[in-house]
Amino acid sequence: PVLFLIGLGVGFGVHVLRRRRDKSAAARRAARRPLVEALWGHSIRGDDGRALSDGVAELMETEGITDGVVVAEFDPDHDRLRGYVIHPAGRETFDIGMEHTTDLAGRALRTGRPTSSGAPGTESAALEPELISGTDLPPDRGWVALPLLDPAPPEACVDEGFLHRTGCPWRDAPEVPDEHGWRGSCAGCTHDPVRGVLAVRVVDEADSEGLADLLESLARTLGTILSLRRLGYRLQMVETGREQLLDAMLNGLMSTDGEGRVRYSNRRARELFGDEDVTHRRLDELVILPAGSTAITRALIEGRATLRAEGLVHRASGDPPSIPVRVNLTPLRMPDGSIRGAVCVLEDRTDVITLENEVRHLDTLAALGRFASGLAHEVRNPLGGIQAGVEYLENSGAFEGDAADHLRIIQGEVQRVDSILADLLQVARPREVVAGPVDPHELARGVLAGFATLAETVGVRLELVAENRGDEIYADEQMIRQVLVNLVKNAIEASPPGETVEL
Repeated sequence: PVLFLIGLGVGFGVHVLRRRRDKSAAARRAARRPLVEALWGHSIRGDDGRALSDGVAELMETEGITDGVVVAEFDPDHDRLRGYVIHPAGRETFDIGMEHTTDLAGRALRTGRPTSSGAPGTESAALEPELISGTDLPPDRGWVALPLLDPAPPEACVDEGFLHRTGCPWRDAPEVPDEHGWRGSCAGCTHDPVRGVLAVRVVDEADSEGLADLLESLARTLGTILSLRRLGYRLQMVETGREQLLDAMLNGLMSTDGEGRVRYSNRRARELFGDEDVTHRRLDELVILPAGSTAITRALIEGRATLRAEGLVHRASGDPPSIPVRVNLTPLRMPDGSIRGAVCVLEDRTDVITLENEVRHLDTLAALGRFASGLAHEVRNPLGGIQAGVEYLENSGAFEGDAADHLRIIQGEVQRVDSILADLLQVARPREVVAGPVDPHELARGVLAGFATLAETVGVRLELVAENRGDEIYADEQMIRQVLVNLVKNAIEASPPGETVEL
């Protein structure tokens, strides 16, 4: 009975101690939870990791287990380790290439496992004491370095010991160059789980109970945070590339949600709408199609596409107020076959329609030219009779003085009309310039003489202002005469009675 009672008392005491220890551990975990959760808030403030390292230092200081913290992020694109060292003497920033890292942190990253330099409660005291090459940290013992890995690393990388070693099942890589080679067989591997390193210097007064669990939990949390940050950065790069690619399109591109409201528009689409923000507006109010809103309805509900439809884009500002477009409207299907919106491609038809109008105008001019050619043939026949009659009267000798001069003027005008008709007959091909010596004074005098009767009728005086020096010019006489005739005729018609037209 005595032994039974003694055993019962000892068992009860052990039970009480165990309950107290469990309660103490639970209390510590409960106290740590808000601090660990606060790291997520620190992780989103700033891009340089300063806030994250401050959060870790705050957590370690609250726990009273460390007086030095290192939080570093690994940059796989440049093969560098960047981060902060926080210790009683202040804060340091470091940025080093991993090929030169042979210290405690480098060993942790190469092996994918925690390493130490003789921290309290550990048996590993033979490792070199230097923590981060190039920093001013004293080579004290008591540092613990933990690799920050992806929360779900491939088993072959860590558990089977293939991290930065040859023979990895993910890729057939070359041999590690030397004992301290950093990237080795993991160079460029998308499965590389390394995200960074966490190192703490454990103080002698620290309670070692639960220290390993805390550091392991903290390393997992930081690994997850850095993985999400890296994923977010890569998504941002993909998004930026997608934006630039879509903005380089010559056509406008828009996408809608399931209710037909605009969610995205590229640069060309925004230009079509006069640089107006059309996000969250209904597509059928922005792009008017002949079928009305049924096109977007068919795309969203029936999953039917509307291709090569002619429509109009209405603009709230800018000139012109509307732009003709060709619309391709297709449903936006998800991998499961559901319809989550629509994709609309807008092709500006302004230049095409302008060109089509010009072609139609040229067709009209061609038809008019063919009509003029036929008319010229008909007019030339009676004109030939007039020319023959004038020549008969001139050769008969019945007219002298002013009458003879007027006959010569009539004959010249008949010849000019015949030349115009010849040009009409050649409307399909440009007239070639036939240049020769021309007396400008005689040419101008002949043009004015042809308008003497018209000028007298409307009460306008004609005057030639030129010195007859007998000089000649080299030009196409018929073309120059036509220019002068048009100018003098316009001047006579635009001048009131009593004015003088000078040539």
